[in-house]
Amino acid sequence: MLRRMQEHNQGLNSDCYTVSRLPVELKFHEIFTDPNEAFRREKQIKKWSQAKKIALINQDWELLVKLSNSKKP
Repeated sequence: MLRRMQEHNQGLNSDCYTVSRLPVELKFHEIFTDPNEAFRREKQIKKWSQAKKIALINQDWELLVKLSNSKKP
């Protein structure tokens, strides 16, 4: 986790989404033993609304469930 944060903040990969948004600040993390599961979860969270991501960061599980159950207009 620390290595990845350093890589992002050093801008080592010029094709990376974060290179123009430095410095990167870690707000949330999960630990996975299977890299495929970690990748799947990352893709899932990236599709979420900003409100859902903020609820996740704040560990507001009640709001996260509410936002997950709401229907888009």
